[in-house]
Amino acid sequence: METSELLSVKLNDESGNHIGQAYIYENEGNFVLYWNDGLVNEWSETFASFNLALARLSVLHYAVSVGEFFKNDPHEFALETGNFLKSQILEMK
Repeated sequence: METSELLSVKLNDESGNHIGQAYIYENEGNFVLYWNDGLVNEWSETFASFNLALARLSVLHYAVSVGEFFKNDPHEFALETGNFLKSQILEMK
């Protein structure tokens, strides 16, 4: 399995303490968001586009920094975020 890391971000809590690391990497045409808590726990979610993985990372980064959790599972997130992103693009004809 060939992977290519595209982005790495430190995760800090609301006090600025380093509590983990997050990565986005490409794997077989999909984009995987992987993160850990700096101890033994690790998670990953797979998205069809880099844009969605990056958006999810942004929400993860914010949630960790304020001590909150995700509202939606990855599938719901992709649907809602995809619609939001489309709504922000001006179609040029």
